[in-house]
Amino acid sequence: LLDPLRITPPELMFDLTVSWLTDLLPSREDDRILAVQEAVKQVIADHQVSSRPVSCWDVISALEAGEDEAAHSAARALRIHVDQGFAQLGFAPPDTPAPPAGQKQMITLRVRNLRLPRATERQEMTQEELISLAVLRLLAVFAMQVMGGDRKQHKVLIVDEAMFMLQNATVGARLLEQLVKWGRSENATVILVTHMVGDAQELANLIGAIFVFGLKTDEEAGKALALLGLDPGDNAMRQRLLKFRAGRCIMRDYEGNVVQMQVHV
Repeated sequence: LLDPLRITPPELMFDLTVSWLTDLLPSREDDRILAVQEAVKQVIADHQVSSRPVSCWDVISALEAGEDEAAHSAARALRIHVDQGFAQLGFAPPDTPAPPAGQKQMITLRVRNLRLPRATERQEMTQEELISLAVLRLLAVFAMQVMGGDRKQHKVLIVDEAMFMLQNATVGARLLEQLVKWGRSENATVILVTHMVGDAQELANLIGAIFVFGLKTDEEAGKALALLGLDPGDNAMRQRLLKFRAGRCIMRDYEGNVVQMQVHV
């Protein structure tokens, strides 16, 4: 379902596939990462020549066919995930077409047991947290694939906990940038949801409209006002943000206008 070699646009295919597979490794020795990179490069090159559907299974086969122990070690570590745990979502069976998707008006993609990290440094995360972040990135790419194609039909893509994708600075940032560009070209509105204002500040140049709902700390309220283009030192406005509940928010629109509003669902 989420195999990066099946769902990723060409410009992201190598980076996202390598990121996905190396996040599954219990340890990140340089020689094993290099072996994975070489195997992914080989599989993509073979696909470009033959046009045969490929998957991460092919990467494992390429690693097993390698001559050095690092490749064999990486293959053994990756093979553990192909038929158990939620990481198996990223391994499409070889030569098997993907099942049809995107046939309904509203689609919700949920994966149980995702463990999003509290730590910000990679070395402080558990392997389960790293895998969860990698699955979240694949879900975003899969959503783009499912919703793409018909530019006459307006689409809306909502990504919850979106800023966790930035935990991988290289792949995550490129993916979020790709999401925004995809929305513009595919007649789609991308809604990125985050619970921390500081995360949104990293993407301020990519964001059009901003909705800031109720916050819990004065520091976050100040950051939110700065993000909205307002005075972060305005104590009355900070206190107002701290009291917002039940759909009350401040919106900055695409023209830079700011208004308090109430959202009714």
